[in-house]
Amino acid sequence: MKRVLFFVVICLMFLLMSCASVRYTPVGPPTIQEYIIPAIGTERNVYIGEPLVREGRTAERDAIYLKVKMGNINVGSVHPAGYYKLVGITKDGYTVYQHDESYYNGLVWINPQILEDKLGVVYLKTNSGKKLLEGSNFEKRKHVEDASYEYKQSIIYTGRENKIIKFTYREFMNDMARPAFTIDATYDMKDDNIIRFKGASLEVIKADNQSITYKLLSGFKTTQE
Repeated sequence: MKRVLFFVVICLMFLLMSCASVRYTPVGPPTIQEYIIPAIGTERNVYIGEPLVREGRTAERDAIYLKVKMGNINVGSVHPAGYYKLVGITKDGYTVYQHDESYYNGLVWINPQILEDKLGVVYLKTNSGKKLLEGSNFEKRKHVEDASYEYKQSIIYTGRENKIIKFTYREFMNDMARPAFTIDATYDMKDDNIIRFKGASLEVIKADNQSITYKLLSGFKTTQE
């Protein structure tokens, strides 16, 4: 009886382990692009508390978008709907796409994966190896996400008193405002309607205690030509 139980336990452990993510060699970094909102030269109106200028970075990489959830933990593997981002290549030439969320398969935490062979055939990574994924259930897409992990900047409108325009400058780290880099500033519009701060400049068209209309002339990292 003990031998039978031992055999069953070994089989269950093998099943759970075979469900683990495949090993792969990581691919290169994603494509990084800087963004600025609004676009330079754009006339825009915002209300108090809204940003006048936002600048940061995005990361883009190839991905597979699974349209529907597939599988069940009770039968060994789960593939939630959503994006599976390109992460690497296996030794036998499969391209590996991986979901950000992980789940516990009874022994280890794993990230669901989708595999693509050299001919472009796509599979779900399952407990038994892989399963063909029908083309109607997925799409090849680009996945774009915020990549402003180290540095993100914004200027926020805070109102007007007579000829004085007020705003707050903020720098962010991991989407958290850095207290030492939050600055309240004022500009007198008597002689000039151009606001300049840390390289960014904008032309104030009209402003009151509710909103401001302006045109962005340059961003924090760019200059007007």
